[in-house]
Amino acid sequence: MEEQRRPSFSSEWAGRLLFSIALALALWGWVTTSRDPERTRTFSNVAFAQPSLPDDLVVTTELTPVSVTVKGPRSDVEDLTTSDLHPSLDLDGIAGPGTYSVKVDVPKPGDVWSISTSPRSVNIIVEVMTTKAFPVSPEITGSLGNQQQVDAFNPETSQVTVSGPQSLVNRIAKVVLPVDIGDKTGEFTNVYTPIAKDANGETIAGLTLSPGTINATVNVSTRGKEIAVITQLSGSPASGFEIGDRRIIPDTILVDGPADVLAKLITVNTDVVNISGATSDISQNVKLVGLPEGVTVLEPASKQVQVIVQIRQRGVQQPLPSQQVSVINVGDGLTATTSPGSVRVTVIGNEQELESLSPDSLIVQVDASGLGPGTYQLAPTVILPQNMEWTDIEPSSIEVTIVRGTGTPEASPRASPVP
Repeated sequence: MEEQRRPSFSSEWAGRLLFSIALALALWGWVTTSRDPERTRTFSNVAFAQPSLPDDLVVTTELTPVSVTVKGPRSDVEDLTTSDLHPSLDLDGIAGPGTYSVKVDVPKPGDVWSISTSPRSVNIIVEVMTTKAFPVSPEITGSLGNQQQVDAFNPETSQVTVSGPQSLVNRIAKVVLPVDIGDKTGEFTNVYTPIAKDANGETIAGLTLSPGTINATVNVSTRGKEIAVITQLSGSPASGFEIGDRRIIPDTILVDGPADVLAKLITVNTDVVNISGATSDISQNVKLVGLPEGVTVLEPASKQVQVIVQIRQRGVQQPLPSQQVSVINVGDGLTATTSPGSVRVTVIGNEQELESLSPDSLIVQVDASGLGPGTYQLAPTVILPQNMEWTDIEPSSIEVTIVRGTGTPEASPRASPVP
């Protein structure tokens, strides 16, 4: 009888034991969850770790950051930062170049329960790494002055080794050393960084150049000579008109050529400017002519200058005596007298203009602005009609006496002449 009961007792005991364990686990889970509840956090823009492939392969796809979602006990999840998360690519099985869709892996930090990413996989391009040697050449940057000339460029090494994805290396058209001359002259040495460029002159990123810097010696000399420009005119203005002035812009140019020829060169002529029958100013852009063989114009780049010829009406020179002098801008409560009271003015104008002159159109005056009582020597000014001008005035200065009211001028020291 006892032997028949033992199996039944053992089964009952085992069932109770399993129930007790399950109840204990449930109780433990309830207590744990109530004290440290579940927490879910999402971290955006988490950067990938550097993909690792055999030495002759490289991932050329630009990997954009992913979002990582972490679930676990609040105490563990809330302490996490982005630096605790390290997304990587599952590159197992990649043995050659090509396009692959690979899974994104993120190791679980601490005691978190689960971790996921968005996206869960990415497409990548894998290329073969290649190395190739290229010669280096100088590339002048900035503005090189017209009188600067690079005579020699001697880098310590004439080539560099470029390593990188095959597609990028194949794009290289040249490797240059950017050299900024600035205002330097003579011989100088500097350190320059080589740059790989494509056929369009664009810099190619993502390559490794060795050496990364190169010492180079540069020799810069000055060139050219500055010479004056002379205008050549032909013909004459219309009857009654004359040349008043002439200007050349610029009035000097920069030329270059054999040293022995430049040493003898002082001026250069413009092409002929015809002023026949002109009645108004003439402005023309003209070429430079007559330069010796082998001499070239460096500046201006257009190899032309602007010639401006002033044409004015020829007039009659006429002295006009006894022109009354007036004083302007006399202060309040002051009276001014002049000595002499009139001057002789010599003017130039055509006969018709001279005949129409009147006291209202020819004014001689001195300016007493800011002057108090005293005696002053002031230079007169002459106001004339528009197409007339004055060439001389006698005397060239006027004695002006300023007094208070209308009485006799009071004694006062002589003031310095006012310009």
